Amino acid sequence: MTPEGYSYYEVGKRSPNPDIINSLSNFYNVSSDYILSRTNDPTPHTQSRSPRTETDALNELSELADLSPEGQAQLKHYLGLLKIKDMQDRNIEISDELALKDMNSK
Repeated sequence: MTPEGYSYYEVGKRSPNPDIINSLSNFYNVSSDYILSRTNDPTPHTQSRSPRTETDALNELSELADLSPEGQAQLKHYLGLLKIKDMQDRNIEISDELALKDMNSK
């Protein structure tokens, strides 16, 4: 998607199709209702988590407390790098998906 095409959505010159809305909500990690201004709550709708997930997270957190302060700092830094990589990967996927849909609509 070109910046110009995206700006058409922002200013209301064009309306995105449902696939584009879905892609944008995934990219920005917000709900499609938020994209469509149906709500002020950007929280995406997610599948319910299994009860085991919370327990696993607590167990993992207790293991982190066993790390030295230096190890905790390194882990924090590594998590930040993983977040950046994940965002870049999602950006590439969304860009490819949007380009394919744009080509198919012509």
